[in-house]
Amino acid sequence: MDKYNLDFQKIEDESTEFEEKVLHFLFHPTGNFHDKFKGVKLYDFEFILKYLIYNYSLIKTKPEDIERYVYICKNVFKKDFNAWFSRKDRVNCLEIQHRYTIYRVEKLTDIYPAFRFIFKDLETKERMGKCHQGAIDIARVLSRANVKCDVVTGFIYGLTDKSRFLHSWVETDGEMVYDFTLNACLSKNLYKKLQHYEELNRINGKDIEEDIQKLSSHKCTFSHIKIKEYLVYRDEFMSDMKKNSDKEK
Repeated sequence: MDKYNLDFQKIEDESTEFEEKVLHFLFHPTGNFHDKFKGVKLYDFEFILKYLIYNYSLIKTKPEDIERYVYICKNVFKKDFNAWFSRKDRVNCLEIQHRYTIYRVEKLTDIYPAFRFIFKDLETKERMGKCHQGAIDIARVLSRANVKCDVVTGFIYGLTDKSRFLHSWVETDGEMVYDFTLNACLSKNLYKKLQHYEELNRINGKDIEEDIQKLSSHKCTFSHIKIKEYLVYRDEFMSDMKKNSDKEK
């Protein structure tokens, strides 16, 4: 499987190291950012909003926590936005206003209360680092309920355009995104603005279910395979699996 040639861990390690340098500079500035990091685009506002959504979707977050966070961002970081809790169609949500646009973010666990029991980590910090398996699990649940969806895998960007990380999320037929590590449902338009993502591959939820059945017939599960390689190189991966199985017969 040498053809699976993207070294995801190396990319993540290098991005993490670079991001740590940027964060250190932002908190301990020693000059102008663009002089220090020439040609680097800072995604600080997107970073702040993602952190806001991340904290909103934890089980213990309260309205006053959001108000405090927004106050800090507006007065310390000088960011022009506002955020508040609201309720629509019996579902609580977080609304974020940036300039003249209002974005709506809902918790997956509010839209689908059963997710609290299916995915024990979804409202806790333990969900971090589980985006790939989480996206697959959500897609399987939705597909069984006849909701059309895809698992999308690609690079998302953190604090800068030089720090990228492999990530997976779920897109529904209605142009909505479900993100496991954010425990959030938001529009594809807002998700693109936040993540600046580059799509590498997408797999239909029904196809994932069929793939799992095929893997099972080879006495194999996702716990036995490299899940990142499957999500990025699914067609090649399943073809290799079939070839290897045919050789063993």
